[in-house]
Amino acid sequence: MKIVALGGGTVCEDSAVDKFIVEFSGKERPRFLFLPTASGDGGHYINAVKRSYKRLGCATDALCLVRAEYAPEELENRVSAADIIYVGGGDPLRMMTVWERVGLVPLLKSAAERGAVMCGVSAGAMCWFASGYSDRDYYDNAVSSPSYRLIEGLGFIPAVCCPHYDEPGRDSFDSACAGFGMPGVALENDAALALDGDVYSLVKNDERKNAFLFRADGGDVAKTPFTPSAAEALIRSV
Repeated sequence: MKIVALGGGTVCEDSAVDKFIVEFSGKERPRFLFLPTASGDGGHYINAVKRSYKRLGCATDALCLVRAEYAPEELENRVSAADIIYVGGGDPLRMMTVWERVGLVPLLKSAAERGAVMCGVSAGAMCWFASGYSDRDYYDNAVSSPSYRLIEGLGFIPAVCCPHYDEPGRDSFDSACAGFGMPGVALENDAALALDGDVYSLVKNDERKNAFLFRADGGDVAKTPFTPSAAEALIRSV
């Protein structure tokens, strides 16, 4: 399985993470599929991502699952054709709800099993984990007392992911890890966790950025900077 989960940042053909994703596919001209569901299929976002990946040598496509409807056969054909599936940022709860409704989840699992690069930023990073630590309630006017909450993901990595860890308020993840019952992975902006089979690595757009691993032991939480061996040991312990 190939996964690249970016804590936060902007898609750009000059970024180390985006270049890595294309090379990770192992294809000379990879077929790139963008899923902008979490942003509500924002047009400018779609155009910017497709433009960047086209400049990186990809044949680009996008599935607008909020603004459009697809026959099941078309949905399956477009997902199965992709060498890279990139999930954009936004509201992860809306994203997962739409994916379940249209039947995308089993198609994504099949794509991961055949070796497509499953990647994304923010909500598009959280979705590959068992759960994501999300601030989406702070942007929902219907929620009177917002707080961080867990949004269920696809479970490819058995851990809870906190993106944007270097932004204000995200340090609440540290103590919250005590109640998760599984490891925590915090990703700063411009830092991406990459998984190739059973091997973890960190890809950065900014060498000053990092990722952190959390393990709960009784009532205490141990926090360590990312290393490949520590990530493998932590997540294999689940």
